[in-house]
Amino acid sequence: MVENGGIMKKKKSSSAILGDLYGDIRKYQRIMKESAIYLAKKYSNKNLKTIFSTMPTKMITIAPMVLCDSTAKDIGVKCSDEILKALGMSMLWISTHDDVVDEMPRDRNYLSSLVYSGDIGLMEGMRILFAENKKKVADELINSINENHFRQQIVIEELWRKRKRKLNRKQYLNGIDHIRTFVSIGPRCALAFADKLNFKEKIMKFSRGYGIGIQILDDIREYKEDRKFGYTSLPSIEGPPFRKSFEILYDNIKIAKKSLGEEWVTLSLYVNKLEDIVLKTCKDMGCNMYGKK
Repeated sequence: MVENGGIMKKKKSSSAILGDLYGDIRKYQRIMKESAIYLAKKYSNKNLKTIFSTMPTKMITIAPMVLCDSTAKDIGVKCSDEILKALGMSMLWISTHDDVVDEMPRDRNYLSSLVYSGDIGLMEGMRILFAENKKKVADELINSINENHFRQQIVIEELWRKRKRKLNRKQYLNGIDHIRTFVSIGPRCALAFADKLNFKEKIMKFSRGYGIGIQILDDIREYKEDRKFGYTSLPSIEGPPFRKSFEILYDNIKIAKKSLGEEWVTLSLYVNKLEDIVLKTCKDMGCNMYGKK
């Protein structure tokens, strides 16, 4: 998101709008801070500790926790802190593997700390779920993480390469399609916890529209960095005022809205917050067509 399939500067940028997207995230940051301290103490190593310490500020760790908790609330159940902790810790695996692929670090200490810290986070997260007898949640988490990694391969093949010809809309959307899987991870864990996976199709439609909306917004905001580092996006090719990019973004916000009914209050709130951010960004960049039919 953003972090997932992006570059280092992109990751810092997307994490910076966590509060704008989700409001008060202190609960989730506290859980991740406690987790980071626990991991650093259990696996005492300064290089691993450095990676563990990033968990409270990462979009990849925090967003799935927020969306899991919010989905649970919308379907009438309460997600325990232990499940949220397991989810956040497991997400470190996605984050560090993305860093390895995107940054291709040459420093062996940094490279190894990324690989091993992510592996440790995942295994400790799974340990929690099995200790809590949450096998269905663990199964759904494993499935969704594997789907994410599978789709991340397409990001590399479609977007992280030099192109002789321009990227068209279909290629771009195919390249960023991984984001729907990433966004769905938290909600799917909530559905598995509540034994309501019959809502999965609805959640996947929401995740596609909402996730692609966030990804395009991030690509618009970071188009200069993308051009510099070799990540190809539609906004990086199109350039300001990004009329086509904003048009696709708005279409996907509509998809996210349409996928949810009135009972999905919290998830709908996040879509509205995203739309507010997009409206402001569009205005700041001189693109006054956003939202017009």
